[in-house]
Amino acid sequence: MPIFRSKIVIKVLAFRAYDRICNMKMINKGLGADYYRWDLGDSNVTNERHPIEYFHEQGEYIIELYIENWEYGCIDSITKLFVVHPIPFVQASADTLICIGDSTDVFGETLSELVSWYWKPARYVSDDSAQSTIAWPDTAKYMKVHIIDTNGCIGVDSVKITVQDTPNVDIFSDTTVIIGEVVVLNPLTDAELTYEWHPPGANQDFFLIARDIYGCFEKKFDFRINIDERCS
Repeated sequence: MPIFRSKIVIKVLAFRAYDRICNMKMINKGLGADYYRWDLGDSNVTNERHPIEYFHEQGEYIIELYIENWEYGCIDSITKLFVVHPIPFVQASADTLICIGDSTDVFGETLSELVSWYWKPARYVSDDSAQSTIAWPDTAKYMKVHIIDTNGCIGVDSVKITVQDTPNVDIFSDTTVIIGEVVVLNPLTDAELTYEWHPPGANQDFFLIARDIYGCFEKKFDFRINIDERCS
């Protein structure tokens, strides 16, 4: 008679944080069986060899594997108690904006006790294992904060850090106008800027100061408008 036995291994694949449930894979280690039946402890029954089950509620689940060998008429079964713990809740600090080259404080909050923390991407924070840390991304990033509780369950949240870079502004060239002629001064940019125009000096030299709306950068542009005193 061949070796015939039942054995279960339960493997945590992942969890879906948006509805806070566990995703479990039941690994069938039974030998010599032709037929399998799983009772997954939540009213679901399946004949799959390695079923994957989503547990929607925390609690205790009694999982049973029943197997048969049709040639010799052997049957066997095994049960395991599986405990589904809640996903720990964590909330990251509010989304924020920084100027490029600056940093900002970020932190996480939780009601769970005895948790460990880690942040990703780790290269943009001063301490990736602290509840509160300093972040300095060079482009817009979602900084994710993770907590792991004493049951090994992981909670995740993120803070979006927008980074204001130096705006690009295309300024018009120096020009010459005839007395009475109108010239349109229209700097081109994709950024949201405010402008401060300054009148000419003795040599018809103007200048423009452009600032981003977040107060990160200020840029000065000089230009000249020459006056042709011929009649228009």
